[in-house]
Amino acid sequence: MPDVFCKMEGLNVFGNAEDYCKLILTAPGRPLIDLEISSADAYPLFTYKIHGSNGGLKGNMSHIDWRYFKPEEAPAQENIPGTLYTTPEKYPAYCGETLKWYEESWDGDPQAPFIQAVRIYYDQIYRLFIEGIPHDVRPEHVRQQIAVTREAHRQNSRFDYKF
Repeated sequence: MPDVFCKMEGLNVFGNAEDYCKLILTAPGRPLIDLEISSADAYPLFTYKIHGSNGGLKGNMSHIDWRYFKPEEAPAQENIPGTLYTTPEKYPAYCGETLKWYEESWDGDPQAPFIQAVRIYYDQIYRLFIEGIPHDVRPEHVRQQIAVTREAHRQNSRFDYKF
């Protein structure tokens, strides 16, 4: 179970439903998950924005761009002890690093990711019942998702959640 931080708000709604959620999940040896969902964002840039250790991804349901570097092509890193003032001949080191970036993109039907995800999900259900092949969505994954959701709701108890 990851550590959970969650902040929910009802910003532009009438009633008791939230329209803003900031969720941060951390766990040793796992990536940091920083999820923000808001219907109150006046300037939404991307549906998805993922920061990775070797690049990133941004996009929406019809266009995705990703940029990355290959670690084996990156220059060797060297820790330079001291400060800008004690070893000026080696500074500014942060301005001298270069990486060869690769950029790719995808364009498609805005409904395609949803349709494909639904198709995959139901194809897996078919294979589970007919061929006995386990589904990718396992009970332990669902239990963890429910536990995270309950903890998020517990932290935002001003909303009247009923379980």
